[in-house]
Amino acid sequence: MNRYFPWVISIYFSACLFGESVDTLRTYLDERKIEAELIDMGAPMTTAQAAADLLKLPVEKIFKSLVLLDANNAPFIAVLPGGARLDQKALARLVGSKKLKFATAERVLEVTGYPAGGTPPLGHKQALPVYVDEKIMAHEFGYGGGGHPDWLLRIRPQELVRTTGATIAPLSL
Repeated sequence: MNRYFPWVISIYFSACLFGESVDTLRTYLDERKIEAELIDMGAPMTTAQAAADLLKLPVEKIFKSLVLLDANNAPFIAVLPGGARLDQKALARLVGSKKLKFATAERVLEVTGYPAGGTPPLGHKQALPVYVDEKIMAHEFGYGGGGHPDWLLRIRPQELVRTTGATIAPLSL
């Protein structure tokens, strides 16, 4: 057996899954009449800065969706501007947990239905609490994960908050 065979199969199944996740997000947006646009960037957006560079926008207009777990391993989403660092202490106080940890890539996929690196701020497989950093509210619109590392979701912060019931708070350092 070719030593690359398992790797090729893994990439094939990942590509199938990721393609379905974009369709799942598109259906979620359409069914709920959410004002947002999915954009195929044609290449993986491995960092917020890479997405900003390709779009020729400031990195603050890229909204990164972080999947975290509280002390009881309950998942939730924190949405921050692309260049910001998460204030874990402030977020822990907000969610009422002594400590937080970032979800593994496997757990991100399990709870959101989307791969790490393409996780949108809404439309998750499980209903998750969403916390939005107050700094993104200053933007007319921004770009978040689009369900696949190659895709972005263009959305107004107000629409994101409206559709997710998000809590707005200072979350970044």
